[in-house]
Amino acid sequence: SSSLAQLPKGGFDMTISEAREVYGDMFFLGFSTWTATVPMAKSVSEFKALAIKLLDQLDPKKVAIVVAGTEMRDLNNKIIDGEGFVIYEAKKRGFVVLGTPAYQVKQKDLSKAIDKFIYTAQTWETRDESFTHIVDGLVTAGSSDMIIRHMESSTNLKKPTFHLSGMSPVIDAFARNLTDGILVNRNSVDAMITNLNAASQAKNLGLVSVVNCEALF
Repeated sequence: SSSLAQLPKGGFDMTISEAREVYGDMFFLGFSTWTATVPMAKSVSEFKALAIKLLDQLDPKKVAIVVAGTEMRDLNNKIIDGEGFVIYEAKKRGFVVLGTPAYQVKQKDLSKAIDKFIYTAQTWETRDESFTHIVDGLVTAGSSDMIIRHMESSTNLKKPTFHLSGMSPVIDAFARNLTDGILVNRNSVDAMITNLNAASQAKNLGLVSVVNCEALF
């Protein structure tokens, strides 16, 4: 179909296993945020501040950012989704940014700032499990069923999982009840950074990259 993405090489740049071979020593930090429903301006502002603080304190030589690879823009061509913001802020700081869209993605929705696109699944519905398997840690923000699925899958896999709070009381409550998750606000973002740096360092040394997370409030 002409609506499907025409990605490099007539398809995706690489498979998950190829990505691991190329970037094997790097910690894959996944971001899963809102897409269709834009949160209130105050929540978006706080998310941006926390995301920037996080990116500023992670090492782009050791950490790769993994996102869906899509972005949303308004009529003035301004990015309005969380992942789009993360993509461009990460690129400014020298991070490798990997996109993991479903095969059914439309060309117009893809971000032009992605370094490599990794094939994960045919449809968005079947992508969730592949996404949480490829990442070594996960940061979520916003409100959607997808974010819930990603948080649940990531914590079940015992991966460092952090939810930036303040956008949805329902999602915040879900995150608070996850055994191995951390609900993060501006008062606990430093603990998140410490844990992610520790996980990244552990992987870099060839050790287990799992961080045992306790809820912070």
